Amino acid sequence: MRLFLLLNLRRLVRQPVRTVLGAVAAAAGVALVVSVAVTTTSVSRSFADFASHVAGPAPLRVVGATSRGGLDESVLSTVERTPGVGAAVPMVQAVTLADPGPGAPGGTRTVTGQTGSSVQPVLAVGIDCRAQPLVPSLPCGAGSALATGTTTGPPTLSAALLRRLGPDGVLLTDDGRLPLRGAPVVSRLDAVVGGQVVVMPLAQSQALFGRSHRLDVVYVVPSAGTHVETLKQRLSAAVGPWNGVLRSTDPPPAATVVLGGLVPLFGLMGLFALAIGAVLVYDVIAISLEERRLDLEAGLMGLAGGLLGTVGGVALAGPVTAGLSDFTRRTVGIAVTVHVTPAPFAVGAALGVGLAVAAAWFSARRALRMDVAAELSNRGLRDETAPRVRWRRGALCLGLGLAGVALSWVAGFHGGMYTWQSHLGSVALLGTSTAFALAVALAAPGVALWVLRLWRGRNASVGLGLANLVRNPGRTSVMAVAVGSAVAIAFVVASFDLSIHDAITSAITRTRNQSLRVSTTPPNNALDIDARIPPAVLTSLRHLPGVAGLESGAVVGSGHTSSGLIGVEGQDDQNLPFDVVSGTKDLSAFDRGQVLVGVGLARRLHLRAGSQLALDTPTGTVRVPVQGVWLNGDFAGGVVNMPMSMLTALYGPQPAGEVALRPGPGVTLDQLAREVTAAKLDPDLQVQTPTELASSVSTDVRSQLAPFWALQRGLLLVAFVAVLSTLLLVGAQRRRELGLLAAVGMRPSELFRMVMSEAAVVAVIGVALGALGAIGQYEASHEVIPIFIGYKDPFRLAGGTVVVYGVLVTLVVLIAAALPAWRTSRLEVAASLRYE
Repeated sequence: MRLFLLLNLRRLVRQPVRTVLGAVAAAAGVALVVSVAVTTTSVSRSFADFASHVAGPAPLRVVGATSRGGLDESVLSTVERTPGVGAAVPMVQAVTLADPGPGAPGGTRTVTGQTGSSVQPVLAVGIDCRAQPLVPSLPCGAGSALATGTTTGPPTLSAALLRRLGPDGVLLTDDGRLPLRGAPVVSRLDAVVGGQVVVMPLAQSQALFGRSHRLDVVYVVPSAGTHVETLKQRLSAAVGPWNGVLRSTDPPPAATVVLGGLVPLFGLMGLFALAIGAVLVYDVIAISLEERRLDLEAGLMGLAGGLLGTVGGVALAGPVTAGLSDFTRRTVGIAVTVHVTPAPFAVGAALGVGLAVAAAWFSARRALRMDVAAELSNRGLRDETAPRVRWRRGALCLGLGLAGVALSWVAGFHGGMYTWQSHLGSVALLGTSTAFALAVALAAPGVALWVLRLWRGRNASVGLGLANLVRNPGRTSVMAVAVGSAVAIAFVVASFDLSIHDAITSAITRTRNQSLRVSTTPPNNALDIDARIPPAVLTSLRHLPGVAGLESGAVVGSGHTSSGLIGVEGQDDQNLPFDVVSGTKDLSAFDRGQVLVGVGLARRLHLRAGSQLALDTPTGTVRVPVQGVWLNGDFAGGVVNMPMSMLTALYGPQPAGEVALRPGPGVTLDQLAREVTAAKLDPDLQVQTPTELASSVSTDVRSQLAPFWALQRGLLLVAFVAVLSTLLLVGAQRRRELGLLAAVGMRPSELFRMVMSEAAVVAVIGVALGALGAIGQYEASHEVIPIFIGYKDPFRLAGGTVVVYGVLVTLVVLIAAALPAWRTSRLEVAASLRYE
């Protein structure tokens, strides 16, 4: 065994280029899978870290029907009376915004959508002396703020937050701006959510953040000898089904919505990358067998590649977690950071070894059947006959891809209201993508043959390169798929980017074309940000001369589990903008309390026109009648729309996060915007016309596509490795032929040109076929996407992306081909023909 390892390590060291190729090929397949594992772990660990700092020894928490003030104060006494409860700690956890003062250091990225804004999310925690079981060192002496329950004065800051905000920072609340000058500072708070936290008396937080007689959470410490699971069951029975009892480390439901959509999608892409990586490793191992046919170091290369892929997966998890963190900071005030544990390295190493060994098995089988005498004499001959081009198989895969598009249309019909449509959509999307990728692979050699026939009689070097592509259809297919995949992902992501932008612009300009948005919160993903428009500002807005009317709305997240989360939207305006797929959207029925639900909610709860929807509220479960199902994409379609008066009756008064101002006669939107701005009602007040609002929301949504662009960059690397390893393999396999060409007078420059032309042709073929296949993949995704987001964006094709990324991928391919071309041009003729 020791001798085996030494021999293989020796060959790995002596062949560094091939070793690096094998490791990178395995890493390309492992990185995506590892990134999914790292992202999932990072989310769990980030919430667990938050729980360890805030919940302390409390293993359980009781939450209400809504994420914001969902617990009635009466629930606290119910919890305290439950047998087995040692301590019950009431708490407010409000996500708000902090505005740095003029002396603050460089501003952070904007979250309000206001140009130049450096406002940042902050978690405001409200507690009183009942929190001493969690934090024994709380200052609860006579006269302390926590003991007296004062509702005035600045909160306690972390040292990190004070450094970021400066001495003149301001905390935004639902009741106005709270100056932070002179606020007490506690350095130990730096460990909580990165220091983005303030602590204040419970009564003050309830007054500032619209929690009158309401709480966000009650942490529970069991009494001695009480089993946690037993206590959890008792509490669930005591507080009622509309409230929830969770582990302290369980993530909030709203924070897991995005992760639940990203992980399966990246998992599918990870499997695709593993398949490509296996083919690339096969190429590299085949090079080893062609050059020596004696050393089997696949496992060692796979191990190195697995570890390298883990590092790449951690790097890829960076932009994914950054996008998630931006979302979770706005919803629950918790930042998601990358957490790396030993597990991903173990998984990556195992995947790399398994990938390499599986890929090498095919080459090893061929090595076992080799002619030993011929190998020892270095006279192994190769069949020079080109395999037949598999046109029928390519046509079959194309037909399967088109059938997948048709099934995708069936799956997305009417937004995918039925459960079977969601299952069909996933299968159809995966099948369509696979079929078109195989069609590209099978068609590439045939296209190369067609180009070869057109080229006959012209430049000999290019003709020989084309002949090599036709003679090795398997290798040509691998390179074409790798190149085509990089272009296809760019095309699909860019097309969705364009489609989303047009959909947002159309929706906003259609529903708000005669109104002005005024708000103190971001225009997107601001459901639970408690920095609403203060009542005094609302009153002033109503009395501005150019304002003919003011309409407000509210959104409540109902439910205490990720699978039970429902977005409840109330509105004052008389606009019902979305398309109905079942039932009606009668305005008079809507005003009478007959609600409209999104397709995601209809599918989850099997709702139709005439159904009764059960909604959890802070005081119990209420059933409301459904008049129709429509394509509202909020909460991924898991949303219900009702009149504002009905929402207030169910969930209590809601502070206005934004309002729509209607201009008076003869007043344009631009004139009204200038009037509101000139009034200087609030330094953080945003004023946006429909066009400005559409641009702001579109930019925010586009940032959520960053993980997919990171994937596309990874596929560029895959294309580089695919071309490099394949052309090196071809050079090793055809050493004798290349020697003969050099012997009969082919110059080194012509040999170099032959290999480079081979790469250029396969790049052009891959780009062209990849773009054609991407149209089918995008169409399938476009039909299925309403199942996942609850709204169907318009069909748009970003044709310019094919040109831009086609040129970029071609340059990458030519760079990758430079080394094999250089090696071919420096071929030693005597060594190649030594025994022939």
